[in-house]
Amino acid sequence: MNRAIFLDRDGVVIEEKNLKNIGMPGQPITEPKHAELLPGVVKALKNLDNSYLKIIITNQANVGRGIITKERLDEIHQKILSELHDGNIKIDGIIYCPHKPEDNCKCRKPEIGMIKEAKKRYGLELSKCWIVGDATSDIKTGENAGMHTILVRTGYGGRDKLFNVVPEYVVDNLDEAVKIINSCRS
Repeated sequence: MNRAIFLDRDGVVIEEKNLKNIGMPGQPITEPKHAELLPGVVKALKNLDNSYLKIIITNQANVGRGIITKERLDEIHQKILSELHDGNIKIDGIIYCPHKPEDNCKCRKPEIGMIKEAKKRYGLELSKCWIVGDATSDIKTGENAGMHTILVRTGYGGRDKLFNVVPEYVVDNLDEAVKIINSCRS
């Protein structure tokens, strides 16, 4: 397998709880019990062509800010993986950036450090990969890495407007994104 679907975590796989920067109430996920799969995620991922690896990539600046520990973040990720496993979904990896935006690291989206790590780890051909995200930073990451891009209207739904991007596709949810990916088989 040399292709993957990169999934943003909050707003694509689980509910986005921190919508403050678009004028909506919210707070960051700091406890496993607050990580709730979005409706339809298990069904969507069951329908994904099995020739794709499934990798979650996520910016987690709250680790760098000291709001959450790496150990607690691992507990949150284990809960997500467990719930997906209960639905017979295997996630091949979760890669996260623990840095704050002001750290100017090379792994925080829209930089492609997490993508490069996955490429090296899994032998991916990025032109055959997809990124599905709810924020403009997700789409910018895909553009920067030369991947196909899909913006979902769940979570931020592109309303963050941090980057001027044009995704290849805009859909309502992960299920619609999977249908596009399966039909394109790049």
